[in-house]
Order: sequence, then C-alpha cells, then structure tokens
Amino acid sequence: MSLSEFSNMNRDAHILIGVGTAILIVYLIDELGGLSFLSAFFPAIIGSGIGSLLPDLIEPAIDYKHRGFFHSKRMLKYLVIPLLISFPLMFFVPLFDWVFFGLIGYEMHLIADSTTTMGLPE
Repeated sequence: MSLSEFSNMNRDAHILIGVGTAILIVYLIDELGGLSFLSAFFPAIIGSGIGSLLPDLIEPAIDYKHRGFFHSKRMLKYLVIPLLISFPLMFFVPLFDWVFFGLIGYEMHLIADSTTTMGLPE
C-alpha cells in the first residue's frame, strides 16, 4: 500500500499551499507598507516551506493512523496564539519573520489535511 492511498495530500501539495499562502501574506503586508517584499521574501519561502513539512517530519506517514497530536485540531488551535504573537514582533525583531512564516506553513499543512477524507483527529 502506498503513502498516497493514506492521504490525498502529498509533500509537494503541502509545500505549495504553505509557500503560496506565505507569499500572499508578504505581498499584502508590502502593499500596506509594513515590510518590504524583498526583505521578507526569503524568510517567507524557507520558513513556510519548512513549517509545511514539519508535521510529517514529527509524525511520519508510516501508516494511515499517523495523525496524532501534531496533526490534530488541538495543535491547530494551540498554534494560533504563537502565530498572533509573532506577527507584530516580526516588524521589530527580524528573527520573528522566520517564526511567523514557519507557523503559517505548519497551520496550512493542518488546514490542508483537514480537507482530506481522513481529516484531523481531535
């Protein structure tokens, strides 16, 4: 049985969704005059790319029951506070743009998984 039979989401789809969302956020922030697109582009691409892969690195898809705590609705909720805290901080502390976009990638991974037939566990 192949991994694609366990889930409709694969690694490339997760990266595309996470990085695409991060680029959209960078564009919107640039349009509002918050951050320069060029200064935030690299952290957005790399941070969200890593963040979008992180759930599957922590809980590898060995079988169809691989979705535990780090692939759960609880984790999706728990990451909202760090995401909200890191957003304003990234305008003042350069390291936090990496944190913010990493969290964006992770959240987008979970949101994408929630749309599959398997969904996310509680």
